[in-house]
Amino acid sequence: MRISIIFLVITLMTTLSCSNDSSTENALSNEQNISVQYSLLQINNDIVSATNIDADGENIQLDLSASSFTSMKYPTLSSLFDGKAMFYEPQNDCSGELVFFSLKNGEFIKFNVFEDSKNCDREVIAITGSGNTFFVLYEIPGDFLKEVRYYLRVIDSLNPLEGYEDFEIENYPSQLTYLNNRLFVLTEDLMEENHFLMLVFDLETKSWLSEMNLGNNVERLISTSENNLLITYPELHNLYSASTMEILSTTRYLEGTEPNFGKSSTHYFAPDGKLYFTMPTDLEGTKYAHIPAVYDFERNTASLYYYENFLTQEEQNYKYEIGNTTVLSYDSKNNLMLIGYQKSLNKNLGGIIRIKPSPNPKLIDHIDLNGVPIYIYTE
Repeated sequence: MRISIIFLVITLMTTLSCSNDSSTENALSNEQNISVQYSLLQINNDIVSATNIDADGENIQLDLSASSFTSMKYPTLSSLFDGKAMFYEPQNDCSGELVFFSLKNGEFIKFNVFEDSKNCDREVIAITGSGNTFFVLYEIPGDFLKEVRYYLRVIDSLNPLEGYEDFEIENYPSQLTYLNNRLFVLTEDLMEENHFLMLVFDLETKSWLSEMNLGNNVERLISTSENNLLITYPELHNLYSASTMEILSTTRYLEGTEPNFGKSSTHYFAPDGKLYFTMPTDLEGTKYAHIPAVYDFERNTASLYYYENFLTQEEQNYKYEIGNTTVLSYDSKNNLMLIGYQKSLNKNLGGIIRIKPSPNPKLIDHIDLNGVPIYIYTE
């Protein structure tokens, strides 16, 4: 296990970056101009819709062709991961509806769940999926007063009414993620305040493999692009092997250098392993509640992209109407960062700004959207 301490985790963006990585500069010297398509989900007036964007290294425009995604009311629960989106909405008859949409290939699936037991007191906690198998964490009242029972439901989407199994969980489950044919479930022992455990479920044997004590103040379980598991805390993060559950590395932050990517609702891992996320901040130098950020795990540095340092006041307030950063992505074919944001004047609208990332930052272009982007998939 490797233990690191971050002495300087924040690379402040005075000209967008202070990084000096010669290997990255060499990669940027041969700039490409490759045609790509971005697929995104957006919200307007509580309605989720999908749209595509055609782009290359210099131009960007909306693709007016119809999407296979059917617009819907923004659901009670959502899960956005690896170019896919899942939504859950309880129904009036106390069943529930699961919606799956692949931004990669346009696959769209919708079906009802819990038809077997239409319990109106059921609460669905978290959802995710892989291939044709979907996973749902939920709770229902037990047989005795104040008793609550927790379950993981594994559903075959090809036969959702009969092709499912339930597996009971002892403690309150709050998060789950899929990796390497396993499910990792974060649970909290409500009898012991702020104490977290992680359950590992093997999908091949349909059984619980292990239970790990994670301690206090766990923020988030995050699947990495290398099929490892990232577990974040306010003061550190641990990287686990998803196959052996060995801790590969521990990185601790000095006070004031916390990257806070565990508090971000969406995460995008670029092919080089860097993590793109929206960083909540109360740092001096910015008026925005969330700003674009990129975390480099090899160098243990976070690059923060302050709007104030690459947009003028007129551009921030009037030309682009920057409100709040909602999602980030990365176009690896053209080496461009995509910054999705909410408008400041009309909060039902949004836009995307594209910039060259560190170490040679440059504002490329912008496109207005008829909704606020919540997820962007790049080829």
